Amino acid sequence: MLSQAGSQVKVIHWQPEQGKGVDDLLFNQGKKAFDYYYEKALPLEIWKAREFTQLTYAAEVELNCRYLPSLDIPNTAKLIGVKSAIGTGKTEALAKIVREAIAHNQKVLVIGHRIKLVEQLCQRFGLPYVTDIKENYLEQPLGYGLCIDSLHENSQAKFNPEDWRDALVIIDEIEQVIWHGLNSETCTNNRVAILRCFKKLIQTNLDSNGKIFVADADLSNVSLDYLIKLSGIDIKPFIIKNYWKPSQKETWSGYHYPETTPKRFLQNLVEHIREGGKPFVCLSAQKITSKWGTQTLELYLKKQFPTANILRIDSQSLTDPNHPAYQCITKLNDILINYDIVLSSPAIETGLSIDIKGHFTSVWCLAQGVQTPRSVIQSLGRIRENIPRHLWLATYG
Repeated sequence: MLSQAGSQVKVIHWQPEQGKGVDDLLFNQGKKAFDYYYEKALPLEIWKAREFTQLTYAAEVELNCRYLPSLDIPNTAKLIGVKSAIGTGKTEALAKIVREAIAHNQKVLVIGHRIKLVEQLCQRFGLPYVTDIKENYLEQPLGYGLCIDSLHENSQAKFNPEDWRDALVIIDEIEQVIWHGLNSETCTNNRVAILRCFKKLIQTNLDSNGKIFVADADLSNVSLDYLIKLSGIDIKPFIIKNYWKPSQKETWSGYHYPETTPKRFLQNLVEHIREGGKPFVCLSAQKITSKWGTQTLELYLKKQFPTANILRIDSQSLTDPNHPAYQCITKLNDILINYDIVLSSPAIETGLSIDIKGHFTSVWCLAQGVQTPRSVIQSLGRIRENIPRHLWLATYG
């Protein structure tokens, strides 16, 4: 109403634990805290847009810790959502849940949106990827992982939702998994079958003694509402929310390049390497036909620095037995220290943790507008060490 009357409307927001209303905020935190949040108030239009990415479901478990502890989930919880920042140990927390399920002979299904990501998750969870399962029925494991692209009856998985009644279903990076299933070109030919199977899986699992765990640093109402809608039942999600954020000392120093082309970005990258820097570079494409893809930039940097050890990681190099990046996903921390420059495609944008310390000097991301904003953020966070981040973004995607 105020906005329609021509007034400039802004919205103040703060953490729930600081107080429910503004009077609670003033009483608990004082006037300085109110003044701080007042200065950071968002225009109404931006606040409304942000609501699409917010998680407003009440949290059953609220934490503020650097790493997630063991998760104690009640038997009555069916749909469990975990929201915690990048690098806070979500995968390890889920691994403990998986181990407990396997110990009780409960089947486990792991779903992701990148093959290499799911393969690494399976390694952490002690499960095979779907293509590693042998045909001999006696050797069938209690579960496996697969990409959502294979979630249909005509895939190599020959997926049948009924097989996962009473199972534990893990969907890591749920926001991107749903986006991938609904929009990715790799799902185009089988999208109807994939979405039908996904819906049946959710219904079958939640209608039995199964549980579904979804985890994401950006977990929002969108994903949870979608899953609840698919289930067809009135279910209250069990939310675990970790409010931990890095301190000012721990946050990255960032450099944004506002130009319409990445020319200055590339000039600074070359200068950084010339001065002895060892960059980890995140790119949006791989093919030689792409002006800013991994293969094109690899050729360019090899001419500029013929003695540098350069590793290109993309879907082509990861599957080429003659390439040094072949199947390197599960041993990145051991391999990357041997290279001066690493060029990566979205093949390793999410779910991977590169924990090397003292080797890379910077992270560079050239985003051409073909990835989601969350994917770009995830790629910037693959290197856990606090080193400078350089970012060029296309003006539209």
